[in-house]
Amino acid sequence: MNLSYTIRRYFLISVKSNIRFVTNSVNLLDVRGKIPENPVNTLKDVSDITPYFPESFNLSAYINTSQSLQNLVHLNVNLSKIEKKPHIVNKILKLDLVNDIQKHILFLKDYIHVDNIGPFITKNPLILCEAIEDLEVRVNYLQSKHFNQDDIKRILSRNPFWLMFSTLRIDKRLGFFQQKFSLSGNEIRQLATKQPKIITYNLHHVNTNSFVIKEEMGFDDNEIKFLILDKPKLWMLREISGY
Repeated sequence: MNLSYTIRRYFLISVKSNIRFVTNSVNLLDVRGKIPENPVNTLKDVSDITPYFPESFNLSAYINTSQSLQNLVHLNVNLSKIEKKPHIVNKILKLDLVNDIQKHILFLKDYIHVDNIGPFITKNPLILCEAIEDLEVRVNYLQSKHFNQDDIKRILSRNPFWLMFSTLRIDKRLGFFQQKFSLSGNEIRQLATKQPKIITYNLHHVNTNSFVIKEEMGFDDNEIKFLILDKPKLWMLREISGY
């Protein structure tokens, strides 16, 4: 028998026993405060026309002549990781220092600690290509759903790709989790803040793991609700098996 499966199985059985004890004394059926069905309208993305640069697999060749790249290096952006994707390199080289990079840095510093801006851009360099107006709308959406400033900072810091999703997509994702797991408004905010990556995660994996946990492992709806709020990473595992 596979050792990792045995350990996982033992863990889930232990968690299940604890959940059943807790759910006898805690009401997990509060479904008030659901997110409205109508999403906030988003602004259309815009793009600027910039000078052409030839594609290159080595960004260091442009550092001496590109003030934009020099500023990214000063922020501790790891250019060696970005240059592995030529289509991104081409976009980065076309960015304007003042109209693109500086404005985005000023926006990000309100939500990302200055020491983490470099790693943030390294993971998602295309954030610099998003219109500032769109980014502001996406943050405003979270505020309209009663996420406080600390919640928003945690969400964006732990999921650099959150801001790449339009308000329409995020609204649908939050609605999906709220409906599927019968979460209240406070509970969906708790889930999004605790594990922001699950909201933008592959929904096929989420649905597959939900099926395995419920149908193959025998967890009931209340137990599943408790479990996703307590251990949301279980829904992000690529391979859960009930056998």
